[in-house]
Amino acid sequence: MSPAPRISIGVPVYNGERHLEDCLNALVNQTFTDFEIIISDNCSTDSTETICREFERRDPRIRYFRQAENKGALANFVFVLGEARAEFFMWAAHDDVFEKDWISSLLPLSMDHNCISFGQVQTIDEGGAKTLHIANNRDLSFRGPRLLRRLRYATEPGFCGKANPVYGIFPTAALDEDALNAFGTNDTEGDVMMMFHLLDRYEIRSVSGIRILKRQAPVGHVMPSPAKRQRQSMRRRTMIDGFLRYSHGYENTLLRVLYPFTILRYRIANRRLRRLGRQ
Repeated sequence: MSPAPRISIGVPVYNGERHLEDCLNALVNQTFTDFEIIISDNCSTDSTETICREFERRDPRIRYFRQAENKGALANFVFVLGEARAEFFMWAAHDDVFEKDWISSLLPLSMDHNCISFGQVQTIDEGGAKTLHIANNRDLSFRGPRLLRRLRYATEPGFCGKANPVYGIFPTAALDEDALNAFGTNDTEGDVMMMFHLLDRYEIRSVSGIRILKRQAPVGHVMPSPAKRQRQSMRRRTMIDGFLRYSHGYENTLLRVLYPFTILRYRIANRRLRRLGRQ
């Protein structure tokens, strides 16, 4: 077997024919080249397999796996991680596009500081056109003392982009069983809970000026409708019960004390998001 690459990239996909080529082209054309790409096709019924096998044929850094049955999204994410051989790891959503210097800009940060590294977000629509969003170009770093970075993360409104560092670069060892158990949380946002859990041991550091082009869900996607979101309790929208579950001691107490501030931040950010939606 060839020597392990510097970073493993996991691409879980199901029926991704529309955008998969854009994603894979952006990855194979990164300016940093010492990587492997692990694709797990969750038993797609479209042309995903054909696209993946063609990329695998052309680029020896790609390993393609087709699941015999649909394992579910979480299991597909875990599968690509389990196949990783490198010291550092990143997930790539099949419908997102990474700027060509994404890895070369972020990996040195993770290596030098033993941290999770991320860039910035630019949302795009189904056709790839840039869209307005409150998360665009936001600094998604959560640094400093453990307690302060976790409190800042927990009180940040979810729609401001704080889940997106799940597509950053991790020390592979960080993604252990406890982290994946948090990722598998069913009654809250698993990606957010995993990042909150990891902030117990790692900082999230962000590089400005390098972006992931994050595709927004199309009309008709299974995301809750505005009416349904309005019916959700504020506790559900702020994910406070999940953060309380993954906190302890005085941190848990502080999250409860700060909850009115969390609600205030949510409402202010929500008004801004609505204004952007009207532009």
